[in-house]
Amino acid sequence: MMPVQRPFRPALLIFLFGFAVFSGNGCGAGRNKSPQKTPVRLVMSSQVYTQMPLILAQSLGYFDEEGLAVHIENIQSNTRAVHALIGGSADVSTGSFTQVLSLAAEGRDVKAFATTMVQSQAVLVASPGWARKITTIGELRGAPVGVGGLGGPSNMALNWILSQNGVPPSDVTLVNVGTLATAVAAVERGKVAAAILNDVEYVMLRKQGVDPVLLADTRGRENTKRYFGVEEYPIVVLISTGPWLRKNPDTARRLARAMKRSLQWMHSQSPASVVDNFPTQYRGDREIDIEVTSALLPMYSDTGTMSREGAEAIRRVAAVSAPALRSSSFDLSKTYTNEFVGEN
Repeated sequence: MMPVQRPFRPALLIFLFGFAVFSGNGCGAGRNKSPQKTPVRLVMSSQVYTQMPLILAQSLGYFDEEGLAVHIENIQSNTRAVHALIGGSADVSTGSFTQVLSLAAEGRDVKAFATTMVQSQAVLVASPGWARKITTIGELRGAPVGVGGLGGPSNMALNWILSQNGVPPSDVTLVNVGTLATAVAAVERGKVAAAILNDVEYVMLRKQGVDPVLLADTRGRENTKRYFGVEEYPIVVLISTGPWLRKNPDTARRLARAMKRSLQWMHSQSPASVVDNFPTQYRGDREIDIEVTSALLPMYSDTGTMSREGAEAIRRVAAVSAPALRSSSFDLSKTYTNEFVGEN
């Protein structure tokens, strides 16, 4: 009889996906209820495990201490979150820097004004059922390969990895496997020959007792340097429009300052301490919570700033998948600013 696998239910992920709206009247409600707070409408994608600094800035009271009433709405995807920003129903959005570049190539006036995650999470793994056929990247030609979303960041990471290994992206068949549990299931059950997973999905897969063939690992400074040519690869940012930033520079500065405090606090703590500062009702298996947090912590910035080299690396990688980024003449320096978070 096969051993029964305990289901993977990290409480941190349950917390991160379990709420629909996490507002200033929520976790930090007991601190400062002054009516003089400046309201900020912020949208966050449902991929919120990458938004730990934002959630902690709220729960630790940093937004309150900056005099901000930040209403955080959880939206299904980064794409929809950024659409809410562009459509005017939000002041600030989380998202990827790739999205900022794509919007800039369309002539949109948007900027990243705080950078949170500066390490790639991408791993390219072969599904167990295909392990005898797929042991190298070159053997992916003609095979179905899973990505979190067609045209999204994982698709772009895959295209870059393939091209760097002499495999034209058009030589593989892309399959949208979604994220988290659906992505893990697609690999575990062999629905795809291989897939790009993020770090948390890779942890989930290993917790299911699956030890996949690792075809490419871009995590960590050394691997980031190897695959992308830089040690810091700015993948997650806070975004706003140029008009909002010009009209609300003090609010943007206070928001960025709270995020920077949260980032620095995270780097001063153990993974266990970070987990302990999430609301108790969302904690569960402590060992799994800590393992997930341990995997993510090194990927976060401790300054909140973006380097020119990092921005150029993102554009270089994205251009393999998005011809508009190769042909567009937009000014890269206008797509991000360190003005509000402060140069270091």
